[in-house]
Amino acid sequence: MLAVNSTLRQFIHAHDRYIALAQARTEVVRPEQREHLNIEILRAYVEVQMRAKLIAGKQYAEGNDYAEMN
Repeated sequence: MLAVNSTLRQFIHAHDRYIALAQARTEVVRPEQREHLNIEILRAYVEVQMRAKLIAGKQYAEGNDYAEMN
């Protein structure tokens, strides 16, 4: 259960980062900054997805059948 808690904290951190980057996107004016920010948003999105799959995998490994990965 400790591993799931750690993974959950990492997911929340990644999700918060994604939300902050998405909100900051409206404040960017220069195209170079916008491109860099869009890349960071995509990286954050991929990290959120990876963390979510890790959580589902750990729940499934602990016997929670409702957490089957698609």
